[in-house]
Amino acid sequence: MKQNILIITAIIGVLGLYIFIQTQKHTTFGEKVQDQLDGGEVLGIIVTKFEEDEPEYPRYPDRVAETTLKKEGAQTFLEGLESIRLKEVDNLLDHPKYRITISYEVEVQERHTQHKTMSFSLNEDLVQHDGTYESKEDINPVQLVEELLEEQDVEWENLRN
Repeated sequence: MKQNILIITAIIGVLGLYIFIQTQKHTTFGEKVQDQLDGGEVLGIIVTKFEEDEPEYPRYPDRVAETTLKKEGAQTFLEGLESIRLKEVDNLLDHPKYRITISYEVEVQERHTQHKTMSFSLNEDLVQHDGTYESKEDINPVQLVEELLEEQDVEWENLRN
């Protein structure tokens, strides 16, 4: 009898640990940004578009265009992305379609600020920042980025020669 109780307790403990670990792997795009901002202020965003085709050197996709969003446009853009639900996965992001580089400023001492950046690379399924995350709820990050940029009527700078 004691042995059965011990086995059941062990099974419940293992299941509880598994559930806890799985829930820790879920986050949102907004949470990832806010965690790193740590109360800082967003100054702007540079969005880089990569080659659609298979790059000549797969580890280094070709940058084809870039656009810059100033403070107000950057805030609107981030608000549009913040609800993307993410789950941490073990995959690698091989061919990003976009890289979002966020410039921000944090106060490190009274009247002393520091400028920093954080980057997110993404394709149709994955977002990479400090790990690789799969987009949940059938949201295509690339499509969402393109819609948000279209709403702001951005101008792209061609980076090809």
